[in-house]
Parts: sequence; C-alpha cells; structure tokens
Amino acid sequence: MDSQTITAENVDEKIIYNCISFSYLFWLLGALYVIAPVIAWILFLRLLYKKIARQPAARISISHYVWALGMWVMLIALVVGHLQFGLGTGKLIKSSIGWAKGWALLAIFPIIGCLSIRPEIIYRASCRVCKHTVLLFPLFVFAWLVGLPSTLYVSPLSIIGGPGPEFFSVSLYEIDPGSGVPRWRLFTPWAPALGMLGNLYFIFALQEKIQHGKDGG
Repeated sequence: MDSQTITAENVDEKIIYNCISFSYLFWLLGALYVIAPVIAWILFLRLLYKKIARQPAARISISHYVWALGMWVMLIALVVGHLQFGLGTGKLIKSSIGWAKGWALLAIFPIIGCLSIRPEIIYRASCRVCKHTVLLFPLFVFAWLVGLPSTLYVSPLSIIGGPGPEFFSVSLYEIDPGSGVPRWRLFTPWAPALGMLGNLYFIFALQEKIQHGKDGG
C-alpha cells in the first residue's frame, strides 16, 4: 500500500481536487450547476494561455481542434441568428451564456482531459465527499423526521437559466409523489442522479489507497 500522502502537484490538480472536495459548499451556495462549466473554462483558458505563450502544455490532438472549431462555428451561427431576427441584446447574452455552459463543453471537456491530472487526486477528493456525506446524512434524516421544509431556498444564481430550479435549490429531502416516502438527493438534482454518482464514487473508493502514517496507524 502507498505510504505517501497524495497531494496536488500542480495548479490544475489543486483546482480539480478542491472543486470536488468542497461539493457541499457549492451545494449550500446553489452553485453546483454552474461550477463545472466555470472550472472547465478556467482550465481551458489556462491551457490556451500556455499554448499561446509557448509554455509546456498538454498535447492536443487534431480531433480536439476539430471539436473546438465545431463549437466555435455554432457560437457564430447563434450570434448571427439572434442579430438577423432582432432578438435583442439580452437574449443574445443569455443564449451565449447557455452556449458557454452547454454546447461548448462538448469540446472543452475532452480538451482539458489531456491535462496532467492524476486519477489518484480525483479518487481522494471523491472519498472526502463521501466522508462529508456520512457525517451530514443524519442531519438530512433528522430534517425529515422533525418536518423541516424540504427545500430551504433557491439560489439567486438561477437567474442565469437552466433546466429547472431544482438545479439551484438547497434541498434537505423530498417526498416521492407516488409512494409518499422520503428520498434524498443531497447535492444532486434528483435522487436517481445521486444513485448514479454513488456508484461512481464507489468505484473511485475501490481505487483509493489507504494512507498509513509512520506509526502504521
């Protein structure tokens, strides 16, 4: 077993590690829906800067450039369409934001996947989220038992638009409309999404190496 503490070795690893580790903080802010696109763009712009400045950077394949070009053409078509039909500046800005946090990620995610980020960093951060979940889950159950409001508030970030308010709400629990039993989605938009994420985190946890100190404890 690995006896060395796993720590981030570069800025990109630190960004990924902290964003995953502080999932519940972003949940409290109602920012989970926007944090992934924001972080993706930060990592992409860092990589782009290194390429322009001719600094050592991840190697990007031709297929990545093709995807990036395709998404850029889509943005141009979006802008031209809004201008041609006179939809106004407000809708143009909102649609451009929608492109940035949606379609553009089809190119950005594969590109930032080329960054030097060790899987061990993701495994460790995911295990921290699991630890936080174990500690906090009794509070979520208690909230249901005493009849606290299922949703505390909806984040003002919902103004940017999205699939629905559940992506920006801070929910302690929810009641299944069919069975009437409580369900928990924690920091995900739906309970089934939590189940899927739980399966992923279980796989990550299996890859995690137990850290031992010098005393063997």
